[in-house]
Amino acid sequence: VRNDRIGWLSADQLEASGSRALSLAVRLLRALPAAVQEAGGWPLAVPLPVQAAVYDGSRAHAAFYKPHLDCKEPASNPRRLTAILYLQPPGWDGGGELRAWRRDGEAVEIAPLGGRLVLFRACDVLHEVRPAFATRCALTLWAVTA
Repeated sequence: VRNDRIGWLSADQLEASGSRALSLAVRLLRALPAAVQEAGGWPLAVPLPVQAAVYDGSRAHAAFYKPHLDCKEPASNPRRLTAILYLQPPGWDGGGELRAWRRDGEAVEIAPLGGRLVLFRACDVLHEVRPAFATRCALTLWAVTA
């Protein structure tokens, strides 16, 4: 289904360890649900940690994540909004595109460019990580029902 490595990060832990840039990225991600709600979205809460995912891909062994929903059962899974921030350096070209399917069935591919932020509804958007042939990193936050 997937062959990435994941861990959970909080801004305070990162700040304490000297990872100021990552701490700032986590704080910015955690502020997004409030902005979505203020813009007319639905009430959202933010869990403390964000997920860091590393896809250690190579030409011999691509890294991937098969098609899935971040929330298959809305009654038992509180995830409502997925926010992904890509962390690749400028000029990175190692595959690992996010493929997401629109309601009409058309697939859209989004390159994981460093600094790019992608938001989508966790219960509605089927998506996958296409094969990555180099190390691909991202932070993901799931805002949940308030």
